[in-house]
Amino acid sequence: SQQAITSESCPSYLRLVQSSLEEESRMVDIYLFKTSKAKIVSKVEQEMIAKQVDILINMESSGLLHQLKSRHLENLELMYATLRRASNGHPSMIGLLKEHMTETGYKIIRQKVGGVADSIQVVRQLIEERALCDRILSGSFHADKSFSNGIQSCFEQVLNSNPATPEYLSVFLDSNLKKDLKGKSDEEVELVIDKVMTLFRYLNE
Repeated sequence: SQQAITSESCPSYLRLVQSSLEEESRMVDIYLFKTSKAKIVSKVEQEMIAKQVDILINMESSGLLHQLKSRHLENLELMYATLRRASNGHPSMIGLLKEHMTETGYKIIRQKVGGVADSIQVVRQLIEERALCDRILSGSFHADKSFSNGIQSCFEQVLNSNPATPEYLSVFLDSNLKKDLKGKSDEEVELVIDKVMTLFRYLNE
């Protein structure tokens, strides 16, 4: 596993792990007692996954951050499915995911705002970031509650870090209701309102 992890990208290594686990399982079924299967599979998981988690998720050009920034949902799902076999897999993913989301969120919420247009831009970016998280959560992380909770805590932290957030949201909503929603269907109007209200719910009272 050590040789493979230094020569393969993260997705390639994870596919190799899956193939190795399938092969080991097949060989056990053919040559050994079934009682040996769990021990052998566990050993492979420990050596090829658990001991390599930190290296895998932090790979510069193919690890978790790269896949998030590139929006490679298929590779993220592969990472989710493979690393769940190790007790430290998902917690490590969630930790790095939260760091990335918090950093991204602070860049958005801490932009210099000089007027209505800037406020609207900030909220629009927050809505886009929330939509991306929803897409990754449902498409790659199987709506896992632990990942969902991690994402929620990041939005709460980011939005509550700026006292002006409620004002930005109100300006965005007011602007849309007065101008941008003219000519749109009731469903489209409701969708915009729902997106803004989702952000409002992250704010502490």
